Amino acid sequence: MRQVWVDGKPSQQIPVDDRGLLLADGAFETFLVREGTVMYVDEHRERLARSLGVLQFSTPQQFAQGMIAESAALIAAVGTTGSARLTVTRGSGPRGYSPPVDAVPRSLLSFDPLFTPNSAPLTLGWSTVKWPDQPLLSGAKLLARTENILAALDARQQQVDDVVMCTQDDRVCSVARGNLFLRVADTLLTPDLSTAGIAGTRRALILNRFAKVAGYHVTTASVARAQLLAADEIFVCNALWGVRPVARIGQQQWSDFAASRALAPLLDPEAAVTW
Repeated sequence: MRQVWVDGKPSQQIPVDDRGLLLADGAFETFLVREGTVMYVDEHRERLARSLGVLQFSTPQQFAQGMIAESAALIAAVGTTGSARLTVTRGSGPRGYSPPVDAVPRSLLSFDPLFTPNSAPLTLGWSTVKWPDQPLLSGAKLLARTENILAALDARQQQVDDVVMCTQDDRVCSVARGNLFLRVADTLLTPDLSTAGIAGTRRALILNRFAKVAGYHVTTASVARAQLLAADEIFVCNALWGVRPVARIGQQQWSDFAASRALAPLLDPEAAVTW
């Protein structure tokens, strides 16, 4: 059964004047939880602080640290495996775009037990929705996810697992639900996110830690559609999936999942690798 806390207390209600509800004025994090422990809590805290900073919350580091610590303690008290989402809004305020000077951020934490992530290789399509160019917001995980919602509808209509989303200049950026990597020989490439996209925690871990452990060079780059399709391997990563290889995009197919097999258990020792 799902458990929900608002500002650290059991509740399923938020005020109707909450700016996150009315204006998507906030940020969120999605956690994989193993036996009551939030996986990679430091990476989530750092990104939440960065996202709140983008929104010009006062003392974003302090708020992120406190809300992540509170969430981790509540989840630890439950003590089971599952998935969780922490939403942080600017709190209540009057009508209008301008935030109140004395805004008090609000947290909404939900936990779902017994989560078993799907690890099967993915079939992808191409989204008709492109990321908007907005360097100020790139990398942050904010509440306004309109492009991702429309891309998810694209995936449903195309009857695929997910879709590749491109930037305004038609460079590969991500999928609707996570970040992309491609392997060329022993080098991993992931799209540069300086103008658009969300910088995932697992993307950061692969870039900064696990690619080297697995024996691969890694870099960010501008990636064209043809370059993606010519890769030796493609995989997607996010907090709940960990690493999932891509088996097909359109008529192009892949069966060499060497990097995916190496990285999946590094990110999550309990990952069910069946490919």
